[in-house]
Formats: sequence, C-alpha cells, structure tokens
Amino acid sequence: MLPPGVHFLSYQAIAKDGTPAPPVSSLLALQQQQVLVRRWDPATEGFAALPDEDEEARYVAGVQRFDFDRELAPYDLNRYSQWVTLSCHISEDVLAGAAAAVW
Repeated sequence: MLPPGVHFLSYQAIAKDGTPAPPVSSLLALQQQQVLVRRWDPATEGFAALPDEDEEARYVAGVQRFDFDRELAPYDLNRYSQWVTLSCHISEDVLAGAAAAVW
C-alpha cells in the first residue's frame, strides 16, 4: 500500500518474445484512506478503471480488510522522507497545470 501524497508510477510492458515496450510514467496523487483500483488493459497496454462498480467495491473492501497485503512488496520507508522532501510542493493543481496524468 502507498502512503498519501504524490507518487511516481512507472511501468513497462513486455512482449511475448521478451521485447520491452517504452516505459510509461505518470504522477499519482493519493489522499488519506483513498483506495484506487485499476486493472491492466492489454489493448491499451495501460491501467484502466474497472467498468463494474460492484467489482471495484469488492476490491476496495478487500484492501480495507488487508486481504492483499501478504502478496505485496513492502513500501520503501527508508526513502519515503527523501521523496516527501522532493514532492511536498507538488499539489494536484500543479499536476493539472503541468498536464500530467492524475489518476
């Protein structure tokens, strides 16, 4: 799970033959207690919102019950304070003004 604030999200699709696509990166702004559910869309090679609100609600409930924690890598809290120092001036207004993708 991610703490609230701005995060840099970067991912890279890999073709079946092992060829990597160019990396895709964006900034993500999360609020306290916010649960953001996205699913990989192979057609767009990106993350997309779930079309079914009931399914999304089930995932949110699972997150709130910590059902998925054992499958996740720990957040690197050793670097968190350094990132907060770098990102504390980035607000959602700044992100919108920079035309960054805000999830």
